[in-house]
Amino acid sequence: MTIPAKVVRYVRRGAQDELSHSLALYEIVIHSTSVDPRMYEAGAARLEDAKSLFEAIGVCADPTQGAVVLNLDRWPRLLLRVLEEQYDAEIRRLQDAAADGIDLPLREVPVLWVLAADIRKKLGLLPRRKNKRSFLERSLASRRRRWRPRDHA
Repeated sequence: MTIPAKVVRYVRRGAQDELSHSLALYEIVIHSTSVDPRMYEAGAARLEDAKSLFEAIGVCADPTQGAVVLNLDRWPRLLLRVLEEQYDAEIRRLQDAAADGIDLPLREVPVLWVLAADIRKKLGLLPRRKNKRSFLERSLASRRRRWRPRDHA
């Protein structure tokens, strides 16, 4: 799967977050009083997958980096999770800004959605439910309700 250059930074951030999260979970498993071999192996596999995705996308940000081709067969669900988490984080950022009355550009939010939807389709998973109205439509409607003149008669 080709990750467009403008989306690489989101996948890198998501892979970094996944690596950090996997490391924390692995640490919990190995420090428990009785280590379950299945949990140990699952934690080690998750940590290795996160590490290899992080290395494949590029450990350091490079402003001249172009598109990156990732082997979807190697990390299908991990890449899906990374893309959806980054999509959700960007939506939260836009919602927070809109709540403060600031309109931010969508940037690569639609591209994140399309890439995640493509992986879901390839995996045979149901499409992720998306609200019927777009985020911008909902925020504009909310803003109109807040700023509607009140009838004081």
